[in-house]
Amino acid sequence: MGLTGDTHFIALPILFIALFIFGQSFGPGAQGMTMATLSYPTELRGLGSGWGQGTTRIGSILGFYLFPVVLSIGGIYTTFLVLTIVPVIGLIATILIKWEPIGTDVEKEEEQEFESDKSFSKKSEVYH
Repeated sequence: MGLTGDTHFIALPILFIALFIFGQSFGPGAQGMTMATLSYPTELRGLGSGWGQGTTRIGSILGFYLFPVVLSIGGIYTTFLVLTIVPVIGLIATILIKWEPIGTDVEKEEEQEFESDKSFSKKSEVYH
């Protein structure tokens, strides 16, 4: 059975695949665009969600292309190291950003930023 030899029962890989599909269907895979939708004001929501879908699909295409390339160049251990580093980078970015859109009114945030930009431009006009 692949890299582990013939000692493992066939149900183990099937169980892992089933758990992966379950996790993607009910976990981050299904909820991925919810965060993108909550993160944008109403007038930019379609553009932001489309940008999120586009980057997801580009990543998927690059993954399908680069996986065999990295596997042939570096071997199985290097490939799994690369596959481990990419989600760790995402985890670090998530920990550093710490932005939670649930309960946040993105429309008010945009108005506050617009007002602060207007007040900044008025202050800069006074100094000129």
